[in-house]
Amino acid sequence: MLFARAASGSFAAASGVLAATTAGGLVLGPFRGRLVDRIGPARAVVRLAAPSVLTDIALIVAGSRHAGTAALVVLAALSGGITVPAGAALRTVWARSLPAEDRQTGYALMGMVSEVNFILGPLLAGLLIALSSPTGAVIGSAALNAAGGLLFAATRQARAHPAGPVAAGRFPALAGGGIRVVLGAAGGFGATFGLLDACTAPGSRLAPRWPRS
Repeated sequence: MLFARAASGSFAAASGVLAATTAGGLVLGPFRGRLVDRIGPARAVVRLAAPSVLTDIALIVAGSRHAGTAALVVLAALSGGITVPAGAALRTVWARSLPAEDRQTGYALMGMVSEVNFILGPLLAGLLIALSSPTGAVIGSAALNAAGGLLFAATRQARAHPAGPVAAGRFPALAGGGIRVVLGAAGGFGATFGLLDACTAPGSRLAPRWPRS
């Protein structure tokens, strides 16, 4: 957000850049997971590592040169969408290597680590911003993302798992009724928080007008 604000000079434009990054990651997420299924977790991570770094560099260069908002939004969407699928690859490895009684423990550990990242991530970003700049924080984030993915791909467990069977159909993941319920609940959850943020933002037209006493 701070990087996009410095690049565009507007928090409104920065919000669009941030939204584009998130949207790109969500829209292309199933395709990254499909790639993991088709060619295996280690190969999928390695194959997307270079494009991920290149899109991050393109976004950083464009922001440093104060490119237009439209260009930043497009590059942000590509940067968010073309990223190393470390999470999907790790879940694939655990699903095939962990015994059934330990699998849920592993998934719970992954969820806990994700929650910890919500706390440590902003602290690390703040430290990088204090020591360098918002651009430095974005560079650090991109470097850690690529390095973590490549370290995972180099492990014996990741390399030992080849491509698995790929389900037939265009959207096989949506075949089960349970996943559709989860997606609907997640959509409502996200919409609720989005509306609350919009309603409470300073100067928002959706903000409640409290009567003056």
